[in-house]
Amino acid sequence: MSRALVLTVGTGTRSDSDITQPLVLSIRDSNPERVVFLVSETSEPVARRVCQACALGDERVELVGLRDPEHVDRVAEQALEALRGLRARGFAPREIDADFTSGTKAMSAGLALAALAFGCNALKYVTGRREQGVVVSGTEEIRVVRPAATLAQRELEVAVRGLRLLQYRAARAACTGLVRAALSEYDRRLADGVDALAEAYDAWDKFKQGGFMGAYRRADLELAELAPFRLAAGVGERVVRIGQARQERRVSRDLLADLFNNAERRGREGRFDDQVARLYRAVEMLAQRELQRQHEVSTDDVHPEALPSLPAEVYRRLEERRNARDGQIKLGLQDAYGLLEALGHPLGGTFRRDQELSAALNHRNASILAHGVQPIDERQAQALDGRARKLARVAVPDLDERCSALQFPWLREG
Repeated sequence: MSRALVLTVGTGTRSDSDITQPLVLSIRDSNPERVVFLVSETSEPVARRVCQACALGDERVELVGLRDPEHVDRVAEQALEALRGLRARGFAPREIDADFTSGTKAMSAGLALAALAFGCNALKYVTGRREQGVVVSGTEEIRVVRPAATLAQRELEVAVRGLRLLQYRAARAACTGLVRAALSEYDRRLADGVDALAEAYDAWDKFKQGGFMGAYRRADLELAELAPFRLAAGVGERVVRIGQARQERRVSRDLLADLFNNAERRGREGRFDDQVARLYRAVEMLAQRELQRQHEVSTDDVHPEALPSLPAEVYRRLEERRNARDGQIKLGLQDAYGLLEALGHPLGGTFRRDQELSAALNHRNASILAHGVQPIDERQAQALDGRARKLARVAVPDLDERCSALQFPWLREG
């Protein structure tokens, strides 16, 4: 039983045939609270006869006059308007049937397309034994087509597209909402694969690299639709090591490349404040890596006395930063690069001389996610991206190759 029924109404193919009987049969089968007839100027009287035969009161009926019953797209447009009108009256799509037994081919096709797009409960048509092209009275039977399989296929396509667009939660929600019984075995494997990959890449994108491989391995990457999401040989192991380095608070070259890639993905989504926040952290981590690697200095707790080559003025400035409460000296981004320069590392001087980088960092400092109230725009984000990468290449000459190897595979070409 459906609560609402939408029907196309034609005039019949022959003068000696009565098209009202199949429509009456369909209405009685659905027993709806409300009936919407899609009619042409010539078929409206037929719809009224059907109403009389079914004893439908005016409060249960709506007649929609089609502007162009021979144009599929226009019929579909008006059918969708009618379906939305039913939804506005409180009828959910799953409570609506669509009958395309009667009417022009364009009317039948238009209603079927609209009902499928709207997610109606069922498509119906009345058929039977035919003689000279006409269904013989008394042999009529109702055929019902459940669009669940087609709708599930569409939702599966939505899930794949969501994964491509980095919309992991949307992709997983689409997979969860699938009517699995309506899917083929192949499509069930595909749905499981999309769900697993969305979980995997979401973990990686949220810096939870340790959770990547377990989910990634659950996907059947032999399926053609999942091939774009397959990692090149050895990359999975590198992802695991990135997670290990992060847990150990080590700044590896791959961890830096991964952070630059993460920033790039936020830029692809138009989230420029998030992109710049990651780029700022990459610039900061770069200095921390070189101080630790070259001089065994942690910016969380600097010991000037352990740096005999440090100029006296720099030594004095560091001591001025010693925290009276815990006795530690902590350095921010600017001071870390200042210390690198004082220790003779080329990264420090490069940082100080790059006025464009300084300006780009100032935009970040004035942004709403830092210390100001202004949002970052694409131009500002791209400016910091370019200068930050140039700086990073001083210490990591193969940064671009690492970024390319570690970027999500379907994003590597564009």
